[in-house]
Amino acid sequence: MLRRLIVPIRQINPRFLGIVTKAELIEEAKNPNVFIIDVRDSYELPGGTIPAVNWFHLALGDLHDALEMDDKDFELNYKIKKPKPDQKVRFIKVVF
Repeated sequence: MLRRLIVPIRQINPRFLGIVTKAELIEEAKNPNVFIIDVRDSYELPGGTIPAVNWFHLALGDLHDALEMDDKDFELNYKIKKPKPDQKVRFIKVVF
């Protein structure tokens, strides 16, 4: 089961917390306009990653500081372009 947290990229307060099905995640993972941000802790990553076009890891504890970075610093730190405010972002954490 996967949890998802949907928020505008510049707004940290969550608007929705719910369940996403595997089928929904697979479809969104194929979409280059959707960013899948894995918010698990680093020690949880050996359990596997999400095969998504725009997947990257950003530990939940680092989320606020990362979203406050300017575009250039974000890209230097995470090796991916920072999602724009109008882009869809899925924050996920695998729950066992």
